[in-house]
Amino acid sequence: MKTLQEIEARVAEIKQEVENRKSELKSEDISKFMSEVETLETEKRALIEENEKRQALLDKIANSENVNVISKRNFMPTAKTETDGELLGSFEYRKAFKDFVTKGNKIPAEYRADAFTSTTDAAVLIPTTIIKKVYEKLETLGAVYNAVTKTSYKGDATLPISSLKPSASWGIEGSGADRQKEIFASINFTGYKLSCPVAMSFETDVMTLDLFENTVVKHITEAMLKAIEIAIISGSGTGQPKGILAETVVTGQTVAVPATGFDYETLIKAEGVLPEGYDPTAKWFMSKKTFVSILGLTDDNGQPILRNGVNVNGKFERTIFGREVIVTNNIKSLGGGTTATGDVIAFLFSPENYIFNINSNTKIKRYEDNDLDLVVLKGIMLVDGKVVDKNSLVTLTATVTAG
Repeated sequence: MKTLQEIEARVAEIKQEVENRKSELKSEDISKFMSEVETLETEKRALIEENEKRQALLDKIANSENVNVISKRNFMPTAKTETDGELLGSFEYRKAFKDFVTKGNKIPAEYRADAFTSTTDAAVLIPTTIIKKVYEKLETLGAVYNAVTKTSYKGDATLPISSLKPSASWGIEGSGADRQKEIFASINFTGYKLSCPVAMSFETDVMTLDLFENTVVKHITEAMLKAIEIAIISGSGTGQPKGILAETVVTGQTVAVPATGFDYETLIKAEGVLPEGYDPTAKWFMSKKTFVSILGLTDDNGQPILRNGVNVNGKFERTIFGREVIVTNNIKSLGGGTTATGDVIAFLFSPENYIFNINSNTKIKRYEDNDLDLVVLKGIMLVDGKVVDKNSLVTLTATVTAG
């Protein structure tokens, strides 16, 4: 049986040949390709089912091992056995974590899976109460992060995604409509290590537990948010998630912005090349500087082209032709010192078609900077991110004149 990669490669070859030959294809050729694709799809489904069964078995074994380990620990002086999640959120663990950060005290063995390690700088798991607050704060502060789809698949997870959407067709009564098979591609999530060092003063030692946790949340969120949002926008895909702008734009969906700046015709052209199916979900992405320059466009009578109001909470709404604008400083601006011709300065995209995957619990390493009297925490998490459907991506590129 072929591998998933071999199956996908062969399906792609068939698709390419059908598109190239078009009317040259004879009925027997079409039937032959249809039969082969059906066979490949059957093999692919079988492979996916085998992978799912294998993963289910590994999960069951892992859960069994966790139960055995937990049952051997005496975490609390009660008859009730707690799960790891409950333990990581317990007051005792939160207090032990605070002592680890502020004083360098080792996490007690009963709270560690690596109870027999002799390493003094081993990473420790962050209490669940802090992690929940970090994720909540990421959702609140991260406009880009908040807009994309978040998942928590385990590392090396392969997910099928549709690369061809079937369409309905009309037919005369008594004659069948053309058969269509939905051809599937797949996407694989690996785990890239996101390491964010943050510095905290030794004064945290005298803080209350709640104030300490809020301080940790603030520092970790600020450090991780910047790295995450840069990766979502422009990550290379090598040693880090692959960003939206790392995708190859569909032909005809790149719009050049005049050297004089944005104008009404450019915005209309960008809206025009956005496929209709993505109208309900696509959003604008640009820097604040770019948005303000667009907001300042006026007609021949000096009247603003765009009309932006405030919502029920009195907050100014950023929209262009009624479409939401997500402002981020991770995109270049026209007129910026480092902006060159061809650089993307704004784009349209349906953010739900970007998946950001976190496949491990966040851990912390600690070391001290004695010169500055600071505790340096290094937050570590395994993440990946990819576009699962790039067809809504419309880029607007800069035109920069010399001088």
